Amino acid sequence: MPRLVIPEGATPADLFGEADLLPGQDWLVKETLLVYATAMQQNCFPWTRMQTQEPMAIHVGMTGKVLTQGHHRWAAAQLAGVAIPVEIVHYTDYLDAGMAVPFARTWVEVAWK
Repeated sequence: MPRLVIPEGATPADLFGEADLLPGQDWLVKETLLVYATAMQQNCFPWTRMQTQEPMAIHVGMTGKVLTQGHHRWAAAQLAGVAIPVEIVHYTDYLDAGMAVPFARTWVEVAWK
């Protein structure tokens, strides 16, 4: 299977801007994303170990669904076209408070590191 590539000049917004899930951080490491996505395509990504160490999480509020932890895993799975086989933790504390998730961003605000 050929190694995944991100087209020259493509931004995170170009790749993920149509997603219903908003980012909670403003950066992604392109090389990490590619390494993860390639491992996912080859079915050798350590999902369980990584989920145990740092669970993927989403905050839900008036802003919508905002990724709190696991940005690289989520983005790599999208890039690789694979389903995420672990349960993503959902928090609704901002929804209960009737507030927007304060750290929500748009994909346009996310840059490569």
